[in-house]
Amino acid sequence: MAKNFTQEIFERFKMPWKYSAFRSYFLFIVIFYGGCGVFLSIYDCYINTWTDSYKIAQNMATYFMAIIAASLVDLNLSSAIKNMASLIINSIALLGFTFVLFLTTYLIKSHYAFLPASIGTVISLIIWILANADNEKLSDESYYNKMRGKEEGHGTTW
Repeated sequence: MAKNFTQEIFERFKMPWKYSAFRSYFLFIVIFYGGCGVFLSIYDCYINTWTDSYKIAQNMATYFMAIIAASLVDLNLSSAIKNMASLIINSIALLGFTFVLFLTTYLIKSHYAFLPASIGTVISLIIWILANADNEKLSDESYYNKMRGKEEGHGTTW
């Protein structure tokens, strides 16, 4: 029986967490190094006694827009997705929604800017996970198989 779009997305979200390479990349590269601009703005606000703290939310907004834009392109180009029509429709809607969150974050000049920035950040990280769920470069098993010569690709017919 074919999976519907929701089932496929849920399974795709659960799939990559068994690989430590995926978890490490997500934590250290995407969140820590990718979020350096946000962390620096937190430090800057700390030094300046938290005046203009909404600028942290603005940095969060640029962070989540960069992640979601790249991730949605990767996700929409994936050949592993079976419910492609649903994915494209939902991707367009989600991109529009996150763009509204992005603009709202920049228009609000108070601590309330953290609400749309936080929602956008969570959505973008979820989309990044979905886009990279089947990334072979983040799978310990696939890397090991390539190193042991168990891949189906170049050199297998030699």
